[in-house]
Amino acid sequence: MLRLTSLVVLATSSAAAVRCADQESGEDVSMLTVGRGRLSSPCDKGHFAVTKKVVSSKVRFVFFAGVENTGHHVWSDMLSRLPVHFSQSLQDALDSKDGRIKPQGGHGGVFGSSSSVDREDSAKTVVQIMSHMASNLSSTPGCKVVPLNLVTNMISYPNGGGPDRVFQNPDLLALAKLAESAGVDLRIVLLVRHPAYMIPSRARTDASNIFHDIQIITMTLALLSAQLNLLDPEMVGCWSYDDPTTITRLPELLSFMGFCGEDLDLGRRSMEEVFKPSNRPPASKAEQEMLAVRAQLLEEFREVQAEICVQKQQAMAELQAAKEDLRERGSARLCLAVRVKAKGTSPSSSNLSNVTNDKGEVNLTVFEFFI
Repeated sequence: MLRLTSLVVLATSSAAAVRCADQESGEDVSMLTVGRGRLSSPCDKGHFAVTKKVVSSKVRFVFFAGVENTGHHVWSDMLSRLPVHFSQSLQDALDSKDGRIKPQGGHGGVFGSSSSVDREDSAKTVVQIMSHMASNLSSTPGCKVVPLNLVTNMISYPNGGGPDRVFQNPDLLALAKLAESAGVDLRIVLLVRHPAYMIPSRARTDASNIFHDIQIITMTLALLSAQLNLLDPEMVGCWSYDDPTTITRLPELLSFMGFCGEDLDLGRRSMEEVFKPSNRPPASKAEQEMLAVRAQLLEEFREVQAEICVQKQQAMAELQAAKEDLRERGSARLCLAVRVKAKGTSPSSSNLSNVTNDKGEVNLTVFEFFI
């Protein structure tokens, strides 16, 4: 059985994000999308590894996150027609290939390097360039958009080919932390596409085995989903390749990205010129069955996840009860120590001199360590 459990077309909403809808029904596809309420862990809603604190109406840095064939080249053409501020050095510090940074070939930068030293150096470079660009661009009137990918490097999931292809993926968590450290406004545009359209599209452009393609996409989507779960939803907007309202709702997303004024209308006209909707026959019976199986497996996974959450909460409650019991025992022993010391005696069963000093005063440091 072809297991498509993780083949979830991800979508997220924020104050200015675009919801993704099913092309045929026009309704939100709950099995294929992850909305704002789903971004946090079901065990701890509202907690994110990175909370968005920096918001700017002048300069915004934008990263397009998505699996291959979800619209990177559409947006690359779009950006070439819009007034953006691009830094090759900044993009290379995130992910470089073709030997621009590493003469021996392969990938370098925060996303691509296999060396922890190189990644740390690249991270410092990213923060420095971001901070410098934000300062310079904000000193002049108008709203500025700085794309972090798509200009000369797609940096998709996965990014590039080669034997290590499956490991070559961006790191949204690292990017979000670096942006907050640099004090800049980061916006992530999540590119999504229905699996029934995305997989055949990949098969047409890649002669490799279709099952191998599906395996890579499945693992990559699982990674992308896990990274999004750690981010504040306010950072993320969504663009669906298959949304029939892509053109009419585009200004909303462009505004979220940081475009304003006449650029919003320019963006809409540009999208009309470069965008070509998915053009393929309706899903075959076999494809429909695969998607149905995937949806069922996904629902079973969510049930298991919910059960794990319950067990985790029970375990935490038991641990807390055990800690309280230990604390009560420690308090009782401390009281005994004080009483014994006041009487000028010392029980042979315990070395209570470590709990009180020679004046009978309680040593709180020792007590805290004891319990």
